[in-house]
Amino acid sequence: MADKPLNGHRVLALVTNYGVEQDELLVPLTRLREDGADVTVVTLPFRAVARLFGGASDSAHGHH
Repeated sequence: MADKPLNGHRVLALVTNYGVEQDELLVPLTRLREDGADVTVVTLPFRAVARLFGGASDSAHGHH
């Protein structure tokens, strides 16, 4: 398996609970993970992130 540029790196994404466009959150998370990063999404207080289109996102709720 080829080394990925972010192997061994941990990324913490702090996001608002107000709501985000899908491409503003999920696209960067996907690309970071594809490049090998261990990404954790955090909201304060801890609850699901509401997307402006499509409802709450399980994949953006701190799950890998």
